[in-house]
Amino acid sequence: MTQVDRLYDEMNSTAGVRTHYRAFAEWLNKTTAERLTRKRAEADLRTQLVQRDKATAQLSSEVITAVGALAASRKLVDRMRGGLLDRAQRARDLTRIQYEKGAARLIELLDAQRAFAQVRAEYLQDLHDLWLNLFKLEAAVGKELRS
Repeated sequence: MTQVDRLYDEMNSTAGVRTHYRAFAEWLNKTTAERLTRKRAEADLRTQLVQRDKATAQLSSEVITAVGALAASRKLVDRMRGGLLDRAQRARDLTRIQYEKGAARLIELLDAQRAFAQVRAEYLQDLHDLWLNLFKLEAAVGKELRS
């Protein structure tokens, strides 16, 4: 075999190795890119699941808080409607009648009027809080609860 033949054989075998190397490198790059894409997709999915769980926990907390506040406000309004407001008004009216007949002093009438005004203001504040807490609960659950 001549030296030219040997060089020709070496070039052909090197070209074959180069061709196989290029094919292997392309396959490796493609496989690596696919793996990276898959890993990014998995990481994005995990992030979205964590965000969903966080939103669910926050929503649950908001609903529980709103239900508790609504129940507390309802108790206060019911307490006022259950007689406290009426008793304060009756006490004021009786003191006014007593004052008109001379059995009570002006300071007693003014004190009864002040007590009634305080109870009425507290009732209105409790009623305000009841409606506000109902609206907060509706916002938390995303729908109207009043019928």
